[in-house]
Amino acid sequence: MLFRSDARVSLGILYSHQRTLDDALREFQRAYELDPLSFHALHFLALAARVAGRFDIAFDILGKMKELSPSNPRVYIGLSECYLLQGDYTRSQEMLDAARQLGPAEPLVWLNQGVLYTLTGRRREAEDILNRIASAERESIRLYGVLFIQTALGNLDEAYKALDRQAETHTWPFLLSVHPLFRELRKDPRYREFCKKVGIPY
Repeated sequence: MLFRSDARVSLGILYSHQRTLDDALREFQRAYELDPLSFHALHFLALAARVAGRFDIAFDILGKMKELSPSNPRVYIGLSECYLLQGDYTRSQEMLDAARQLGPAEPLVWLNQGVLYTLTGRRREAEDILNRIASAERESIRLYGVLFIQTALGNLDEAYKALDRQAETHTWPFLLSVHPLFRELRKDPRYREFCKKVGIPY
């Protein structure tokens, strides 16, 4: 069952690259049904659901994740992202504060904090977060932080520098083609070139 669940997750990621979120959600749902105790499968289902605007599904799945792993900061990061995408920045910050208490070293806490600072007009604080992320040991963490926060700041030249490197290392976000945060990034002519380079539909 575990292998079949992982295969469904991989198929969901493929559909996400192809911008067919309904199909991706179906595969992530099947992965969860095959292995309902898999935090991994639940994570992908909740992530795709909130990006698709299916917050009913996302909150339900995040509740199940909380039951399975109540001390995992990624549960609260997921909740924070749901509220952020709904425009409820106060609740988003509350969930992010809870995540920080559970896992102060979790990179996604700082990535999401940088985006939230940007969306609430605190650009200086967002730039401070970028400086913090720049010292991360892992390149993938640095690239994700730059891509998300610089895109939110509207600094597409810097965002594309990170994305070009992610194309080389095959580490770009699998929901890049559909995530609302990257709407302006996808309008840029360089996005077509990126898609050609990595072999995903434009």
